[in-house]
Amino acid sequence: DDVATLTAELKELQKRLIAALQAEYFCDDVEPPAESFGWSEQSLRAYFESGGEDVPSGATKPATNELAAPAAIPVAAAPLTYISDAPGRPIVLCLGDATTEFGTHLINYPAVDKPKEGAKKSLSITLEPFASDFLRETGTDNPRIEHGPGWTALLSRDYAWRTTADVVNRGHSGYTSKLLLADLPEILSGVRVGDVIAVVVFVGANDCVEVDAPSHVSTSDYRKSMTAILAELKRQMPQAKQLVVTPPPVEDSRWKETCNKQTAGRLNGQGRSNAFVIAYGKIAKEVAKAAGAKELDLVEKLKYNFANNMMEQQNPHRDGLHFTKAVNIFVYRQIKDCLDGFGFSASHLKPHRPKHIAEAYPREDEDGYLRKRG
Repeated sequence: DDVATLTAELKELQKRLIAALQAEYFCDDVEPPAESFGWSEQSLRAYFESGGEDVPSGATKPATNELAAPAAIPVAAAPLTYISDAPGRPIVLCLGDATTEFGTHLINYPAVDKPKEGAKKSLSITLEPFASDFLRETGTDNPRIEHGPGWTALLSRDYAWRTTADVVNRGHSGYTSKLLLADLPEILSGVRVGDVIAVVVFVGANDCVEVDAPSHVSTSDYRKSMTAILAELKRQMPQAKQLVVTPPPVEDSRWKETCNKQTAGRLNGQGRSNAFVIAYGKIAKEVAKAAGAKELDLVEKLKYNFANNMMEQQNPHRDGLHFTKAVNIFVYRQIKDCLDGFGFSASHLKPHRPKHIAEAYPREDEDGYLRKRG
């Protein structure tokens, strides 16, 4: 080898040594001067420990006089490097309508429509704000509005406490199977699909309404949309397990009473019925079976567990359609059992923490020990 080649190799080795020391001392912004070529490891360590102030005896310290011409044009510090292909924390992705969206928290539903004071009831009806609007104005710490965690919040609690997975809620009030299918590319573009271990598909409650309702989706279109949703999820995330949850049951009489009360008689709730729910639930189960997905029949589960529950029958938050605290806890346990069956129990998945925090605080410390036991 000639001298030029050996010199180039030495420069490359020193460059790698400097990079390693910069990482060790967390000082990527401190660059040794050009004269540092040939400095020993000890000299370089002294330089980085001093923040670039100490230089070996006999070496020239970089000029700091602003009037002096710099030896070279300063190079901006390199931006942080993000490893996009490194595996992240596992994700449980929840897709659905209001039943999923409101899985984050439970609130009372819209207040009763009230006529303006002094106006005729039939001519001037004004709708009081939704409870969610009230929450934005007053905060969530309000017992009149907030009355319990939802099923996605309970799942998220389990996984977050053990740092084993993230529960991503992508439920949107009003979603039908057709709308979810159309929005699927946008939804998945914001998720690291390679990290998704399970997908919960919980949609259909807005599909199975009377034909004249704006959100109605026919049984044949519901079947097509659900089939396409599961196929696209499988194509994008072949590693992810799929759980299809049937539309939840409707208490026809209670829902009609709620609609009549909430709208001062303008709506009667006839657009929804348990007969519709059962028909669409049957399709959801058939589609899930054909796609190799697991299905959860909420109509059957809730019927046998809450039909004779007197406390739930008297719950003032029941409106005949949306989940109460007790139902949310029940649904959480059902979905948790399904995820456990996939092998994704929150307590059995491997904890995921970024490299440096994991090295600084190993699981053998007191906090880690408590989390392992939780």
